[in-house]
Amino acid sequence: LVIFLDLNMPGVNGHEFLSLLRSSERFKKVTVFVLSTSDHERDVQQAYAKNVAGYFTKNNLDALIDVLKTYIDSALLPEL
Repeated sequence: LVIFLDLNMPGVNGHEFLSLLRSSERFKKVTVFVLSTSDHERDVQQAYAKNVAGYFTKNNLDALIDVLKTYIDSALLPEL
């Protein structure tokens, strides 16, 4: 399972969602990539503090796609 998380979601923001995810025994090891419009240092640091696999800004989608092609073909993902 791989999650692409937008930090600017309605209702609950991405950082709150990531905290909930990481507090769950079942989902704490899920692979999460952040995809956001924010490149603010605070957002980046908060995301990596919660063990995201990568942080990408939406204006750099080509880089995300390149990384994912390699990642999906070669990564051994944790089982849930």
